Amino acid sequence: MNNILKESFELALTEHRSGNYLKAIDFYLKALVVEPNHELSQHHLSVIYYELGRFSDAIKLNRNLVKLNPDNTGYWNNKGNTLLKLNLPEDAYKSFSNAIEINSPEPRFLVNRSNSLIALNKFDIAMDDLNKSIELDSSLVIGYANRANLHMLLSDHNEALKDINIAISLENSNTDLYFNLGNILEKAGDIDKSIDTFHQVCLINKKFVMAFINLAELLNKYDRNLEAINVLEEGYINNPDSTLICLSFSDSLVKIGQTSEAYKILKIALLHDPKNEDLRYSIASINGRSQPLKSPENYVKRLFNVYAPTFDNHLQNILQYRTPYTIRDQLIKFNTKIFNCALDLGCGTGLVGVALDGMYKEIDGVDLSNLMLEECKSKEIYNELFLDDIENFLNNTSTTYDLIVAADVFVYIGSLDLIFHNISNVLNQNGLFIFSIEYVKGYDFELQPTKRYGHTLTYIEKLSLKMGLNIVEIKSELIRKENSKDINGFTVLLQKI
Repeated sequence: MNNILKESFELALTEHRSGNYLKAIDFYLKALVVEPNHELSQHHLSVIYYELGRFSDAIKLNRNLVKLNPDNTGYWNNKGNTLLKLNLPEDAYKSFSNAIEINSPEPRFLVNRSNSLIALNKFDIAMDDLNKSIELDSSLVIGYANRANLHMLLSDHNEALKDINIAISLENSNTDLYFNLGNILEKAGDIDKSIDTFHQVCLINKKFVMAFINLAELLNKYDRNLEAINVLEEGYINNPDSTLICLSFSDSLVKIGQTSEAYKILKIALLHDPKNEDLRYSIASINGRSQPLKSPENYVKRLFNVYAPTFDNHLQNILQYRTPYTIRDQLIKFNTKIFNCALDLGCGTGLVGVALDGMYKEIDGVDLSNLMLEECKSKEIYNELFLDDIENFLNNTSTTYDLIVAADVFVYIGSLDLIFHNISNVLNQNGLFIFSIEYVKGYDFELQPTKRYGHTLTYIEKLSLKMGLNIVEIKSELIRKENSKDINGFTVLLQKI
């Protein structure tokens, strides 16, 4: 081995093992300047990139490594894991399959391949892989843990509990397993045990950020808000550099009116993570100095992916959300015909489709959250469901609609100019467009401390006129409750003229 190559590689390994990833990257890159196809440097560098979340950089190395050494099953397995992170489950499946074909079924590779199959919604085949992995190695903790998660996806909570408890019996010091147990207990409806389990995880591992966050979210769902704040405060004290904890803790403080404290926490967090758009969005919602045009896409996705399984119950029974039925009543008042084709923007779990059942021949839905769409799909109401940003969908669809509904959607979009323009383009002549807004005074729109936008009626009237949409009715409504307070707004019915 070339002396410079050897020295650079050894220095890289030393820094790598010490956790000094940035220095290790520099030395690995120096080694690769000397020998571009040095396998070990490429392999270790790809591992660091993966750990740092730099998946686009990692996959370039993964692809080169399987070309250099196509018989190395570890390279194929690593490539599959990276492809999954890049949301390419079909390619990941092929990569894991290559690893399995080269080496007679390796239990861990089967588990990894099951992850790609789950992402492809091929649950039966994924279960086969997990069953086989456990048959080959009855002590494979990850096999039981993943099978428990799959059972949970299939709503087979009893089997999920059996598997996660077996995993815990094999590795009872693993807090990740107890964290999974907490999630399964919540889905099974055993809320008290779920809360107790998350509490135990937080006590044992004070650096387990997601345990604090999940526990707080669960407490908030059941209106135990002060307990949630105490949990997040403890999580923040133990993890002050965690952006996720800072965001969750500041949100809870805003809910009880401690906006100045929330603002301080967010500003400190921004010093550590200056490019984080969620932090900037949260700060904007408090100080009101800058007004983003809409909520960050990833923020909306995460928000609704978390709430998807319990969304209907929480929204209807706790927040007393009745907007879909208010929209139904308003439509009945001004329309007697059955719509040929309706579009539900931000369809979520399909509450609008249920409320308007019988008023349309077909209804399509579009939403950013894949987990919300899964819940929506299970209702078997919608003709087609699209995983997309609504602005992008409206801009690219070739379908036109007689009715377009946006219930509790514009609270995540401030500037509605482009939305109204695109809606006007896909709405048939004399078609109806109905939506809800939260009301604010002032100029056009305002991002509120709740991280939801409010709009002025003047803005709505101005946009409607500009886009050739006639105002049929603006109706004052109680939109929802937030921390037991009434949130007032309007449902607006427009017609294309």
